[in-house]
Amino acid sequence: MLKCLLRLLTNLKLAANNTSGDPIAILERIVAGKHTEADLLLLRHILIVGKNQQLMQLGKYNVNIGQGQDIQIGDRIYKGSSAETIRQVFQEVLETSRLRSLVTHNEFAARVEQVLTNSQGLFVGRESIRQELKDFLVGSIRVIVIHGSGGLGKTRLLLSLPEIVPEGRSLWYVRNTAESIEPDLVSLEREHQHIIVVDDAHRFNLLPQLREVLVNPEFASKVTLILATRSVFKDSILYQLGTLLDNQFATVEVKPLSNQDINQILEASPYNIAEEDIRYAIVKTAEGNPLFAGIAARLVQQGKTLANLSREQILTNYLDEIIKDLAEVNDGDRQFYIRYLQILAALGSINLGEEELQGKIYEVIGISEIDEPRIIARLMEAGIIEKYWKTIKLSSEVLADHILITQFFAQQTRRADYQKLIIEPFFNLKPKEILRNLAEAEIKGESSEAGSLLTYKLNEFSRLVQHEGNCVRFNLLNWLKDVAYLRAEDVISIVALIVDAPELPPQNIPDEFWEGFQISHEWVLSSVIEILERTIYRGGLHNSIIYLHKLATYKLETQEYWVVRDKARKALGKIAEFQRNKSYDVQLILLEFISNWLKENCLTNLPLSLPLLQCMLKIDFHSAEINPIQVGSIVIYRGDLIISDTLKQIREHSLGILYTAYQQAQDLPTRLQIVQVLCNGATPYLSSREQVSTKTRNQLCSDCAKTADFFSNSVMKNAELPILDKLAEWSSQAKKIHKYQSAELDILQQNLKDHKTYQLYRLLVGRYRLDDEENQINLQHFDGKHAETKWQQAQEQKQQKINEYVQSISTLNLEKFIQELDTIANQNLSIGKNNTFGLNDLLRLLGETQTEISQSFIDKIITNTNSLKHHLGFVLAGVRLSNQELARTYVRSWIEQDDTVLWVAIAISYRYIDWSQPQLEEEWHILRQLVAKESPVLDPAIFWSLQQLAPYNSDLVVELLKTLATRGNENILCHVAETVSWQIGSNNEYAVQFNDTQDLIEIISNFERLSRLDYDAEECLKRLGDIAPMQLIDFIERRIKANQNQYYVGNFYEAFPKPFSSAFDHIQSKSEYPEILRRVRNWMLENDEFLLSLEAPALLQALSMNLAGELYKVLVEWIDAGDIDKLKAVVKIIREFNSGQEFYDLSREIILRTQNEDVKSYIYGAINSTPDVVEGAMSKFYQQRIEEVLPWLTDDNIHVKLFARQIIQSLQINIESEEGVQKLRERNW
Repeated sequence: MLKCLLRLLTNLKLAANNTSGDPIAILERIVAGKHTEADLLLLRHILIVGKNQQLMQLGKYNVNIGQGQDIQIGDRIYKGSSAETIRQVFQEVLETSRLRSLVTHNEFAARVEQVLTNSQGLFVGRESIRQELKDFLVGSIRVIVIHGSGGLGKTRLLLSLPEIVPEGRSLWYVRNTAESIEPDLVSLEREHQHIIVVDDAHRFNLLPQLREVLVNPEFASKVTLILATRSVFKDSILYQLGTLLDNQFATVEVKPLSNQDINQILEASPYNIAEEDIRYAIVKTAEGNPLFAGIAARLVQQGKTLANLSREQILTNYLDEIIKDLAEVNDGDRQFYIRYLQILAALGSINLGEEELQGKIYEVIGISEIDEPRIIARLMEAGIIEKYWKTIKLSSEVLADHILITQFFAQQTRRADYQKLIIEPFFNLKPKEILRNLAEAEIKGESSEAGSLLTYKLNEFSRLVQHEGNCVRFNLLNWLKDVAYLRAEDVISIVALIVDAPELPPQNIPDEFWEGFQISHEWVLSSVIEILERTIYRGGLHNSIIYLHKLATYKLETQEYWVVRDKARKALGKIAEFQRNKSYDVQLILLEFISNWLKENCLTNLPLSLPLLQCMLKIDFHSAEINPIQVGSIVIYRGDLIISDTLKQIREHSLGILYTAYQQAQDLPTRLQIVQVLCNGATPYLSSREQVSTKTRNQLCSDCAKTADFFSNSVMKNAELPILDKLAEWSSQAKKIHKYQSAELDILQQNLKDHKTYQLYRLLVGRYRLDDEENQINLQHFDGKHAETKWQQAQEQKQQKINEYVQSISTLNLEKFIQELDTIANQNLSIGKNNTFGLNDLLRLLGETQTEISQSFIDKIITNTNSLKHHLGFVLAGVRLSNQELARTYVRSWIEQDDTVLWVAIAISYRYIDWSQPQLEEEWHILRQLVAKESPVLDPAIFWSLQQLAPYNSDLVVELLKTLATRGNENILCHVAETVSWQIGSNNEYAVQFNDTQDLIEIISNFERLSRLDYDAEECLKRLGDIAPMQLIDFIERRIKANQNQYYVGNFYEAFPKPFSSAFDHIQSKSEYPEILRRVRNWMLENDEFLLSLEAPALLQALSMNLAGELYKVLVEWIDAGDIDKLKAVVKIIREFNSGQEFYDLSREIILRTQNEDVKSYIYGAINSTPDVVEGAMSKFYQQRIEEVLPWLTDDNIHVKLFARQIIQSLQINIESEEGVQKLRERNW
């Protein structure tokens, strides 16, 4: 091996005419013992020239140098002592060119002491941990993980290890920045016992290399690893070391010190704080953290006063001292540190991954890319900044405010021009953050200069929104969201310019993936609402309500802005809500606005006002707020409001507005809405009635009585039946549930009982009425059987009353009968209800029992064209039961008329036919005629009859379904699918039977138009898969190709059923299954059909559910083929599954066959992500992935092993990234 090294040396070209620098001449002088220091420097230069390429090459064989063989260079042979001399020199050169990765205790201690916040002082409170470590070191433990939060003294504990290390063991500390640790591990003496210590082990990228000492039999339990890390990385550290037995590893948690320990540290050297009050003040703020206690103690030593200072304020005082310390190390860096902190304070945070921002920082400060990591590291060591993955922030908000005010705006301490240092270079990169910090500086620091700068920018924005398009407006509004809290009036003035101005045309924004977005006026107005929600807190409430009202009623005639209107109404709803620490004056102001809105235009403003009034009439209170003390938690407040004089005023005003609005309302639906709000508001829900104060209960009783009186005297005079029904329900609940009693309630209930038409309405509309006295169920002693009995009795009583009513009808009172029933049907229809179950039963009974009167009834209804016409189908069904020919006569007449209502009546009447009877050919023909009408109103009414007919005449049903399936209406297609999948009998047999498979295929082919496949459609596909599985794939292929726009933003389209659906239940048992898998697999290479290749993996997952079985075999076929395109396709397919042993087996087989970077990157991405995975700090996903990949580290194949190292390092980075993001969230809490 050494011969190779020296041959490499002779091939190097040195400068011409420089014989003294000839490598051979240098070697001759080394052998003769006449070499100089210059010779060694030149030799070292030769070995490391070309960016260390030669040195790296030589380093591979460094461990083999000195094995005793002769050295031959050209025609020269060096033997014995000469060869040994050359070997020693080469060894020295190579050793001095490589930093060692294992350092001694003294070297490690020297590095630690260079840190500005090093752990000085007495070492106390860790006796139990030290004893625990000592016991582990004399036992059989191979790995010890020391974990805890930052600043608790883990590094200090590592420094104390020499005091507890058993005699005869060598103690080594790992240099975390080492590029390789393997050479140092190889150089360890095999016959000696070693302890290797890694501080901040989660940041040590070469941790997998340390597994060598655990698995290599040469070390034979002679090496113990001690790894210090943060608690969150404890599990991932153990994962990287591979599978360890329980008796091979141990974990030791470092917890905060006791107050007594902190006090003892402060009392001893180097702090020597004798004053007890000062020590206690530091102990209180330190919270068991020795590092922070040391910082506070140093301030005391410098003469600072800590009385009544918080931890953040202490850090603020410490800042000036730290900057001095930083400058003492290198006085030239002082300005760099100050500038960096100024920029960080002004921007709030810096993302080290934003290249453009980083470049601007280097330019402004005057540093290079190499300087920044050093500056950040020193500032972190000093405790001034914190790093959360790639985001850095100042360590406290108080510290950030201090730097911002003192460095830029305070007259006596200002060191920089904010306009030149921050706004000019950084505003285009971080506008939102700069505006927010200016607004906060104006408030917190009472800085008029910060306010002037902010005002200048806001005035600039006002000019821009008047002359620029939607893109500029949208961006400006986004920048102003945080400023809106603090400068409400200025921001509203900008918003007003947008809302009051004419609508601007959309503008396009290019996008890499979606071909571009359109910023429309609607988007801009949505952002305006988000701004207005923030302007209500500091003097902007009045104007915010004005503009939210404008947006809530914006262009009511167009559907385009319904999202804007809905969003504005919800924003007004938040203003109306009762919240903790929110003044009732807000609701009083809003009520004045509502009164004026209704006076100006009751028709337009009433739908907006009713939800607001309902909100202000609530008594139960529910609020969820961020817990300011405990990170990551919320506080929930629940209870009932106490009615004070102000809240009483709000309730009276709200009820008064509703009383007036009812009398002005022009239609039934509007009046019913008002009554519903009145009922809910007069007797509001109480979360705990027993705890409600007497004053509150008396006021609610008064509101209830007052509202009941209003209902009796003002509403019942001309109220429609649905309104009376609501009053009956409310009065019953007021007594029975809310326990209110008053003469006004008694009078209202008596008036309702005396209202005969309403009593008939109660009989014919709705089903089981819980407000009937005879139907009351005791919920406290609920008995299911008893409840069922009461329900049956109620139904019998109801049916008896209907029978009596039908028997009372005669030719003399038929007109009155029609008038009563038409009123019920008409009013129920006008409020959008279709629950006239009793009315339908009555009409069917009339047709069955009184045929002659039924004929008169039908004739009058058709002649007068009233609402009862929609119920004629039930009369006709009754007539058929008593006189089938008469019913057929009506049907023959109606089918020929051009009247959809009569066609629907025929379809309704056919629901009651017993299709098992013979001689129904005429009814079959009528069904064909009904389907031929092609009426979207009629079609849905036909399907019930088809489902009942199917067991007796499937051929006819199939014929009609084929016709109905061609309709363009997607709702009709869903009805078709429901009928095809309809199952009957105890064996769940399909009602519709297909004698010809092509009929089923023809029907299902129409499902290509469905935007999604619901359960019924999937059941149809299951039927198709049972009969013709390859035809099912044909159908799915057509659906994929049919909608080229399915992936556009805003579109929803589901080409095929997803996993766990019933569509593919039996397909795996079919003989065609392997060919089906191959066919879908082959779509991956369909270059002309992008959507097929895109959807193929998901379809394979739906077909197979996992990679085992036939799919595994089908994929191996392409892996064995070795074609790069096929290998890429397989990786894309298995990414859809990417879990389980089969996934890793296939991935390994692919790595064995190719080193193509694209293929490897696909595998890399598949392991790094899983569809729908739960990510974040609470997820163990990345740790689990590390554990799954770990076996590859010991694989026989070098490519698999190297790939495993790379992926594990990447997963470790992901863990650290998530930890940083979580810490940043906690910090921002």
